[in-house]
Amino acid sequence: MNITRKMFQDLSFEEKFILITDYLNSIKPTDKTEVLVERMEWLRRHIPAYDCKDDSNYVFISYSHRDYKTVYNDLAFFSYNTRKKVRFWYDEGLPAGNDWFAEAEKRLSDPNCVGVIFYLSENLLRSTAVLKEIEFVKRLKKPYFTITLDNQKFCAADYLDETKDAELLTKVEPVFPRDDTSVSYGSNSSEIFEENSRVEAYDDEYENAFYRIQKIEQAFSVVEEVSSDFVCEEVSDGLSLVEYRGFETEIYIPPRIGVKKIVEIKASFNNATNIFIPETVRRILPVAIEGMKVEYDADDINTMSMAAIYDMWLGGIPAPAAPLGLAKNLVGVEVDPSNPVFCSKEGILYERSGKIVRFPSRLEWEDRFLEDVSVIGNGAFCGYENPGAAMTLSESVTDIEDNAFALSTINWITMENRVKKIGELAFAHCVFSEMVGVKMPLILSSGLESIGEFAFMYSDMGFISIPEGVKEIPMGAFLEFKGEHIFFDKDSALQLIHAGAFASCSEIEKIDLPKSVIAIDNHAFSNCEKLFCVTIPKTIRYLSNEAFDTENILKYILFEGNSRSYFYFRLANDIESADYLNLLVNKDQWFKRLKAKAELKRRERIKKKSEKLYEADPSKIGKRPFLWGITLPTVLYFILSLAFLFVADYRRLVVGIALDWQYWTICAAGFLLSFMSAKHVYWSIVVRKTKKSIAKNNNKPKSDFFDAWLNVAGIGLILFSIIAFIVTGMVSTIF
Repeated sequence: MNITRKMFQDLSFEEKFILITDYLNSIKPTDKTEVLVERMEWLRRHIPAYDCKDDSNYVFISYSHRDYKTVYNDLAFFSYNTRKKVRFWYDEGLPAGNDWFAEAEKRLSDPNCVGVIFYLSENLLRSTAVLKEIEFVKRLKKPYFTITLDNQKFCAADYLDETKDAELLTKVEPVFPRDDTSVSYGSNSSEIFEENSRVEAYDDEYENAFYRIQKIEQAFSVVEEVSSDFVCEEVSDGLSLVEYRGFETEIYIPPRIGVKKIVEIKASFNNATNIFIPETVRRILPVAIEGMKVEYDADDINTMSMAAIYDMWLGGIPAPAAPLGLAKNLVGVEVDPSNPVFCSKEGILYERSGKIVRFPSRLEWEDRFLEDVSVIGNGAFCGYENPGAAMTLSESVTDIEDNAFALSTINWITMENRVKKIGELAFAHCVFSEMVGVKMPLILSSGLESIGEFAFMYSDMGFISIPEGVKEIPMGAFLEFKGEHIFFDKDSALQLIHAGAFASCSEIEKIDLPKSVIAIDNHAFSNCEKLFCVTIPKTIRYLSNEAFDTENILKYILFEGNSRSYFYFRLANDIESADYLNLLVNKDQWFKRLKAKAELKRRERIKKKSEKLYEADPSKIGKRPFLWGITLPTVLYFILSLAFLFVADYRRLVVGIALDWQYWTICAAGFLLSFMSAKHVYWSIVVRKTKKSIAKNNNKPKSDFFDAWLNVAGIGLILFSIIAFIVTGMVSTIF
């Protein structure tokens, strides 16, 4: 950012300091007199002296104009650093035409002038004006403080010759004695000082400046916190609150700092439970969530995570942001009733125009909170955690802005068809809680027209269906999306799929792109661990060389055109070097296409059986069993099995009928019934435990479909053997 293009009053304190120091460094001794005068006037105008209009204390700055570059650099820091500042007066505050010596005596005689800071140098010691100031200081018995501009000279004798300057030395040595008590301005290491020296220095220029402020604070009561716990920057119409440094949980934001109003808030209040906003505030801006930015070492790509690699490929993955920060403990926000822009109701922060600005993280959800709300504001629900919340957005909502539901945990969201726009990072890192073993989907508005970049990045929901009005899937929109399916409307108008749009979707196995798609950009489907098949339309006009990768299980890219259109497609797209080229299958490759579809059906069939096996039925499994997983169906099947085997053994042992086909049929029926009894025992005990472990195992069952049925068969055989043994013994004993 080029800060010189902005108005000075619009700059932050740090930017003002940087601008002044850069300006100082740009001044050269060879500059013409009129140019030098103009620049000096600019500097003095932008390093204001204390105006002495109230009763606050201040210090008098004594320096030689020959040392202006170093001194003005220090005064700029005293004025514009964002931690503490020093109230000072120097000759910039002298009204035009006034006599300097009279004005200096007047300022030094002022009771609010509590001391003097001398910037010690040879130029200062030889200045007639400074010698007069020294006389005033001695006569008025003003305390003083010395900052030396040479890191190796700390008293008057270090600068003057004892023989040639003997007379001058007698005047200034009592003020600047040989005791090494000056504070160093420079940033050199303390190694330049003798071991017994009492002078301290720091390696960093900023630390040096703060050290000088600390020493001034110890000597004089002229140092003040920038705004106590509230750090502000100047903006055109007042102050912007940029940082809160306190530890209070109930925070009352002041309407003013000094005489200036706080009109803007862009600070985080991460520990706050309640926040009170004054009447003066006109803007509340989102603040980036700390710790969410991707960090990596670009020099060592072998150690980089996929998130870091995509951050590099996509030119940066943004971090979610929210007004007032993440504020995970926020219970409520209250606004001064006279504020013309904002209002609060039941602890929720609104704009009077019909926009919800911030919904407290600890507030229970009710649909009525969105009555008459037209816009879900930037970061309004960011970080909201309520796994049981079932949100139905009212018909009045037309726009979901950036970061709206980022980092939230809820049950589901249903939106009416008036929603036209979903902003950047709107559902990033959003988790839809699992209810009865089922991850809920996100139902998007059928009238939706646009989706922002990274809108569903890292989000975790059952599936999502993209409406027909969406024409672009922007960069990173579904990056690391954790749902199992992404569907497109049959009349979809989707045309462009941008870089990284579906990258690293770890659960998706198959995607059928709509017929309207004409371009797929870099890494659109990279690193999708389970992606087995992608269908692309014959209308495709651009397909990136790096749209897919073959490092995972991707096996088929079904091209909907015939050999002729496939030829022109390859001709128009320079994909001859693409790794996925041998995966492309057109319609004329009927055998390979049939094989692909058969394999897809087989995979879907196995998946459905597996899902059915592990499906939790709360009406059956949720009931309390009689004993250790034994339910009513278990007992009924067990009794029926007992009855069938009793009939078989009665015929064989009592009636004396030989082992005919009827005997084996009855035994088989008994075994089947014992198998069904075993199945219910298995469902009651094992499946219940399996469901609990699913969340710990990436939503996947620990054992596969066939292993589960082998377990059921094993239990059934054991049960059948036990029943047969019991029945045979009973029949032999009774008859």
